[in-house]
Amino acid sequence: MSLPLVLIYTTQKQAIVSSTPELHFGGEAWTLRGMLAYQDLPTSLFGIGNDTPEDSEEELTLEIAELSGTLLGTILGAVRAGVGATVAKSTLLEAEGGGVAEQWDERGLASGIRQQRGGSRNPASPDPFHQRPPRC
Repeated sequence: MSLPLVLIYTTQKQAIVSSTPELHFGGEAWTLRGMLAYQDLPTSLFGIGNDTPEDSEEELTLEIAELSGTLLGTILGAVRAGVGATVAKSTLLEAEGGGVAEQWDERGLASGIRQQRGGSRNPASPDPFHQRPPRC
């Protein structure tokens, strides 16, 4: 069994807590993996599209919580198969008045922030250290 715990607090006041426990049983034939994550992400939204004007930047705070689990079993030799499920909730805690963030639903906002930062579609794995480079 492994039970790693990751705690991150950035200079941008972003907090990330996650754990990815893994349990092997049945003589290593079965693996149960989980993931629990919480993120409090004050960040900037730069608008939608490539032609977004520089002055459209707005500050917001997004809270993301996720729980997932996967059960894998050995089928034949090294071939494994399994089933998994993920539940995630994102909440817009704060946004500048009248901006794009207030008009965007929270699920789309979380996805947009992950994509802006070069992260995956997995809500618990955005790269908290990747910031958009300054415009010249």
